[in-house]
Amino acid sequence: MRAVAPRAARAPACCAVRAARRQDAVFAGVMPRAQLSPKPKTKRKQWTRNNMIEAVKSVREKKMGLKKAVKLYNVPKTTLQRFVHSDQPPEEVVNTNI
Repeated sequence: MRAVAPRAARAPACCAVRAARRQDAVFAGVMPRAQLSPKPKTKRKQWTRNNMIEAVKSVREKKMGLKKAVKLYNVPKTTLQRFVHSDQPPEEVVNTNI
């Protein structure tokens, strides 16, 4: 029969490496983080007040859904969604939130 060493005596080598990395991070005062690449700048979608007012009216009157209004009137989806959920009339919402 083969003799087996006690559990504490046969720790894998990878655990020692991990422990050393943790100690290095603790001594540095910060946890190691991956570097994030900068976000690419995107152009904001241009829209007109008249198109936005018509889109808000169409969605509120249930003539069309949000996605269809976005494509038809060429307005940003999240902006239209925010305006639709507002309690103010479409003309006021568009004029006050720009």
